[in-house]
Amino acid sequence: QKDVLEKDFLEREKQPYTKFNGPDDLGHVTFDFPKTWSVYIGETSGNTFQAFLNPGTVPTVSNSQPYATRVVVVDKSYEETLKSYESLVKKGSLKSAPVTVNGFTGVRLDGEFSKQRKGSSVIFKVRDKTLLISTDAESFRGDFDGIILKSLDFNP
Repeated sequence: QKDVLEKDFLEREKQPYTKFNGPDDLGHVTFDFPKTWSVYIGETSGNTFQAFLNPGTVPTVSNSQPYATRVVVVDKSYEETLKSYESLVKKGSLKSAPVTVNGFTGVRLDGEFSKQRKGSSVIFKVRDKTLLISTDAESFRGDFDGIILKSLDFNP
């Protein structure tokens, strides 16, 4: 009973959700995320955008550091981005499947991206760029699927 009540409390503590708003010129990506999470905006050059979300504080930004959610808009074509994951899919580390999220079609990758990053990533085409939204740990998959992807919107 205590465990059930604790889990219920932690879920209620995340509400009301906070709205994430990305830059207008890079697709204006928006989604809801738990109010108990923090956001760190990383690189924001004219053609690239990075944001990192994590409960409490966001750890130092690094490719090997797992985050609850990472949002990246890269200045690469959709096809080129998908091709960069091809070897991990062929090796069996990642499973690839087409996905439709709120009317947007893309590709979902699930599995081991690196030794430190095991989770899910959804890749979408945004004009001449590519949007990647990922969770780097299985423990955040419920929030990733049930809150973030469920409320995802952007200007393709």
